Amino acid sequence: MKYSWKYLRSREGDFPELFFLDTLKKEQIRVEVNRLKGIVKIIIDTLKNDSFYAVISNGVIIRERDLNNGKNRNLENEIHQRHIEISSLPDTEVLRLIGGNYGILTEFLGKADRKISKDVKELQGFFQKIINSYKNKFLNLYSKLKSIFLVIIEKPTKYDFLDAALSLGLGFGIYQLNFNLLHAGIMTLASSLAAGYADLLIRKKDPYLAKIIFLFIPSMTALYLGISYQ
Repeated sequence: MKYSWKYLRSREGDFPELFFLDTLKKEQIRVEVNRLKGIVKIIIDTLKNDSFYAVISNGVIIRERDLNNGKNRNLENEIHQRHIEISSLPDTEVLRLIGGNYGILTEFLGKADRKISKDVKELQGFFQKIINSYKNKFLNLYSKLKSIFLVIIEKPTKYDFLDAALSLGLGFGIYQLNFNLLHAGIMTLASSLAAGYADLLIRKKDPYLAKIIFLFIPSMTALYLGISYQ
């Protein structure tokens, strides 16, 4: 017979993992696990509303208790009656932590399915959608930034160097004539805009962005300083 276990992990509390099985007798068996501490907790809810649990630490039974009244209880017979179902738990490491108590096997023999519960699948799907959404946005942003970067670092032509030299030269010449940074900034900005229009109208190409930025910075700096000193 094949038993279908369900599995949850990353749970809060002392036991971050949970296996649970609904048996043919309409009972539920839960096995909570803390691998780091080597502790396993076996909880059984029967059809007669009888609930009890046993805690095992590295193969040693340290607690057996009745959940209905909270009192200690010898569970050797009750859990042994269900040792076949518990032995079908699809995790040899957990079975070895139980240590053969109650007749439970210490090795998984491959007669059970291990399924992630529906709730966990839905949660995983939700987070995967979020990750995919941000991943697509990042890729689109990266593509746009890459295109802009390629435009900026495009190899300049001799006309671009000539435009930059003329614009800066005119701005510097105006400043030498009257020592007015405002006039120098206006001239540099106007000549840089003229260079952009020359690219579009005369050279029939897109303006070289790096050239425009290169000329924009000193022209705006001169305008700012010129206005500040007036």
